[in-house]
Amino acid sequence: MITVPVYDAIRVNVPHLPPGHVAGYSTGFGTIPWGAAEWAAHPGAVRIDQDPRATDKTADVLDVESGAATVADCAPWAEAAAADVASGARPGQRHPAIYVNLSNLTGVVNSLVAAKITSGVSLWIANWNLTQAEATALVTMASGPYPVIGVQYSDKGGGGTYDISVFSKPWLDAVSGPVPPPPPPPPSLVYVALGKVPVLHSAMSDAKLPHWHVHRVQALLNSVYGTKLAVDGVYGPASQAAVKVLQAQYRLPATGIVDVATWNVLTAAR
Repeated sequence: MITVPVYDAIRVNVPHLPPGHVAGYSTGFGTIPWGAAEWAAHPGAVRIDQDPRATDKTADVLDVESGAATVADCAPWAEAAAADVASGARPGQRHPAIYVNLSNLTGVVNSLVAAKITSGVSLWIANWNLTQAEATALVTMASGPYPVIGVQYSDKGGGGTYDISVFSKPWLDAVSGPVPPPPPPPPSLVYVALGKVPVLHSAMSDAKLPHWHVHRVQALLNSVYGTKLAVDGVYGPASQAAVKVLQAQYRLPATGIVDVATWNVLTAAR
């Protein structure tokens, strides 16, 4: 397990943050929440939801402490945040974690267990009685249904202007991306009959085509003819070989080129 230091600060103290991985507050009161300028200056910063109502479901971490969210908020927030990660609601979002002081850890874990959440939620534990080596060991050896991905072991950074933690680098790096749109449906027979489909040949890809035509061919071959092609939008050797087999079955020239006649065979079988 690779670990890295992470420094967190409220907005007013952001200028004191050292270079490296940082964390800030997407919600909160007064001088706590970061603004657009702070997020722009620190792309990839860990986002912490400190709102007592636990409103930011696209944050990476829910802050559970006095004046912030409560133990009762943990399960519903974690479920909603996990759904947002899966849907790509905020590209760059990490899998949900709960920030909690060691004294409240049992309550947080019990709330997740009671909600039957048995995986997908991690813990960021605050314990300022640990050394950096001890904090690192806790993250390195983490296991179980709620692994410890971060340990905050000091609030003395920069003369008390920021906190210092040790974090799991794999957790930091595992961010969501935009969810690609589903491929359009295959062209209709009328569309093919009018010749409004491209002739596909070796090495063509949907990166250079406007309507995901290679995806359509691959998906049709898989769903109708039982092939096992990767639907990746690249008309490579495997796709070409499958088309040749199809063409031979229908007594078409086995060229591997998807011409209008081959499109007609593919769409007629739907």
